[in-house]
Amino acid sequence: MVLGITGSIGSGKSTAADILKNEYGFVPIGTDELAKQIMNENDQCRRLLKDAFGPEIYGPDGKIDKENYKKTIFCSDRNRNISDSIVHPLVWEAVKKIVSGEPGKDHLVETALPGKDFCSICDRILLVTADKDTRVERLMKNRGYSREYAESVISGQKSEDELKSIADVVIDNSEGQEELRENIRKAVEAL
Repeated sequence: MVLGITGSIGSGKSTAADILKNEYGFVPIGTDELAKQIMNENDQCRRLLKDAFGPEIYGPDGKIDKENYKKTIFCSDRNRNISDSIVHPLVWEAVKKIVSGEPGKDHLVETALPGKDFCSICDRILLVTADKDTRVERLMKNRGYSREYAESVISGQKSEDELKSIADVVIDNSEGQEELRENIRKAVEAL
């Protein structure tokens, strides 16, 4: 089985993914980690990002400058779309390769940016949600974001309604880990 897990930033999808990995044996595939690896190691991706956003998108060490990248990408829909069109196809190609190379394993594909490739790869999709205030507070506490920056990142992502339209199971994570753990148990039983 390939289980997809998604949710807006700050919803707790990574916490849910850890529970699914540690308690249910799913093999995790994190698209954020793959994207970082591809942006740092794939020559085609590096060249296209530099062409689109300038060489300063990479630091002196040759790795993506995370802060400059975030500021550049989240400042406009246009920039986000350009970056997505460069990075996302390479990420989904890598996910497909991992899944096809390990048949018989239960994979867990985690992404904040689900699209048609995500939906076609996954047998079932689990959506982790939390109310916006909870997500903003988590981002401020856990990542040091300002309220304004947290809200701008959240507003740049797909809406809860869009995410619900692709989900087989929705799990609310507004209360805490014990409730999340119980909701995951119920979801796994349902799947």
